[in-house]
Amino acid sequence: MSQPPPADDEASEKTPPGKPQVEGEPEGQQVLRANRKSRVFLLLIALAVMLLAVGLAWQLDRRVTRLRQLAQTDPTGVADRARFLLHLVAWFVGLGQTSIALWLWRLGYRTRRAGQFPPPGSRVTRDTVVRTGRAALRRANLAIALAVVFLLLGLGTVWYLCRLATVLFSP
Repeated sequence: MSQPPPADDEASEKTPPGKPQVEGEPEGQQVLRANRKSRVFLLLIALAVMLLAVGLAWQLDRRVTRLRQLAQTDPTGVADRARFLLHLVAWFVGLGQTSIALWLWRLGYRTRRAGQFPPPGSRVTRDTVVRTGRAALRRANLAIALAVVFLLLGLGTVWYLCRLATVLFSP
């Protein structure tokens, strides 16, 4: 049984007849096409995060080396600086995990509100079949659950490392 041709506003959302289907895509499903600019932007962000992580690891190593040198002359000053350094590491790790949690929460919320995944206005790095109904709701719930997990991990990491710094380096 054939379906009637889609209205003009629906036709623009579906895969055009002349374009190849995405691998594994059932005929007639809506596909969100990959955006080359998004792919390049994502790669640049990943590169920047990796460079930042390498820079922070290098700085952390330098500071630990200075603490070892200072330990021979001023043991009390080392404890204060080590506590500060551990607090700083805790807040950086917690901030990163909380940022991921906020992004996942927003993705889940937008998916639930729109009833489709990826939500309208999203840019993707590869051709993606748009999911609706229960499949979209499952993905939204998964994103929200992961957001809660990352938020708890972020807050727990900050609390634990700050507590550890206080216990280890208190006078």
